[in-house]
Amino acid sequence: MKMVIEIWSDVVCPFCYIGKRKLEKALSLFEHKDDVEVVWRSYQLYPDIITQADKTIYEFMSERKGISVEQIKEQFGFINDMAKEVGLEYQLDKALQVNTRNAHRFLQIAKNEGKGSMAEELLFKAYFTDNRNIDDISVLEDIAHNLGIDKERFNAQLLLKEIDEAIGNDIYNSKQVGVRGVPYFLINNEISISGAQDDSVFLGSLEKAWKNWHVKSQEKASSIEGKTCSTEGICGI
Repeated sequence: MKMVIEIWSDVVCPFCYIGKRKLEKALSLFEHKDDVEVVWRSYQLYPDIITQADKTIYEFMSERKGISVEQIKEQFGFINDMAKEVGLEYQLDKALQVNTRNAHRFLQIAKNEGKGSMAEELLFKAYFTDNRNIDDISVLEDIAHNLGIDKERFNAQLLLKEIDEAIGNDIYNSKQVGVRGVPYFLINNEISISGAQDDSVFLGSLEKAWKNWHVKSQEKASSIEGKTCSTEGICGI
């Protein structure tokens, strides 16, 4: 048994990549990190957006908010600084307007192979640093190849009903636990953290959750002995 951290995230959310780095730093300092399992959950900020690879996310936000691209750049300029603080190089002004459904299909496929965290890392880098079109199947095939998932196996699973159902379940469960924005972290279904908080916040939450989980797991493991009859027919043991 392991303590579970569930993370609801969308690949086009800049705070989700930053939050991933901050959690990773906290885990590196956490004494019981080997007893923690991280599970990535799908969430779509703009499920109805149409991919336009000739348009940047800044242009999309400009149209959505009714303000100029320059104003959007000013509003989001601090995000680049936040990214640099955790060792990430964002190219937000070149990030593309994309629908993330296929990216989440890719995530679910990778999760089935135990590579969810690696898939998230590669998707984030592809979008924010390399400015690739993560809705493009050929791009996802290339990322899958880097994960050790061959093209045929990837494409055979991409449009399976079970993959879309898994995305739907993640989004449904996000509503049940109260997700209103991403990133959203839920530790052992008990402690929730919203946003890319400081790594000290993550570490403190991990330690608190561990104490609660460890006590409960010990209670479950304990047993009370009494008089029984054995399978050999001996009674009164």
